[in-house]
This record gives sequence, structure tokens and C-alpha cells, in this order.
Amino acid sequence: MLQQQAIQAQQDAKDEQAVWHRRVLALKEKALDADILDERSRAMLNLTRNGDIVIPYGPHDKLF
Repeated sequence: MLQQQAIQAQQDAKDEQAVWHRRVLALKEKALDADILDERSRAMLNLTRNGDIVIPYGPHDKLF
């Protein structure tokens, strides 16, 4: 039981590291996409434009 928890914790840490690695790579100057930057900034600031389609999601649902 304890070994399974340790294995799961290790896998969770690796998954989180992979997510952060992708995020850091996306910050490189040549990889920065203006559309994605606009989309993420509006999502984080909870802003929309006229004509945007808003799809609600649950508090525990991942966006990416």
C-alpha cells in the first residue's frame, strides 16, 4: 500500500514537471503565439469579447 502511494506520488510529480516544462518552452520568444497569449490572458483575467463563445466547466476540470 505504501509503495503504491509512493509510486503514484512520483508519477504525479513527473506529470506536473512535464506540464511546467511545456509551459516554460512556450515562453521562449520564438514560440510565443500572439493568439494563445491573448486567449490565456483573457481567460486568466476572466474577460471576453463580443461574440466569444463561453463554455463553463467544473471547478476541478483541467483546461489543458
